[in-house]
Order: sequence, then C-alpha cells, then structure tokens
Amino acid sequence: MGLDWLLRANYRTGKLVTQVQDLRDHTAFWRMPENDSLRYDRPSFTSFGKNHIGIFTAVMALGARVWKKYFFLLKSLPQSV
Repeated sequence: MGLDWLLRANYRTGKLVTQVQDLRDHTAFWRMPENDSLRYDRPSFTSFGKNHIGIFTAVMALGARVWKKYFFLLKSLPQSV
C-alpha cells in the first residue's frame, strides 16, 4: 500500500476505506484506473478495526522514517534562488 493512498483512504477520523468494489469486479482483473473500461458505480467499504489500525500505523511509521531522512537531506542542501 502506498502512503498517498492510505492518507486519501483515511478521509475522516475513524473512517478508512478498506475495499473498493464488490463481487462484480472480480472477473475484470487488475488494471490501471485510466484504462478501466468498467462503467458502473463502485461501492466502497469502510472499517477501522484492530487489524486495519495496525497496518495503517506500521506503514505510517515506516514512511515517517523514510521521509525524515529525505527531508533532512533537503535541508542540508544549498538553496538556489
């Protein structure tokens, strides 16, 4: 899961989108959104159970460690005007 996706999926306090689509989508397989030929409404399901909280927290903690190194590197570089 990407950090960007998780941040967008957490659209409100206590609400996390954990699944998009229902059984109608199972025969369409993986595809890029811009190449998606399906044209019906897709339901989304929300949850914030213990397993989702654990995964979300672990991914955000790892992302914070990775990006922290990146931002410290940027601060040490000379600023060009």
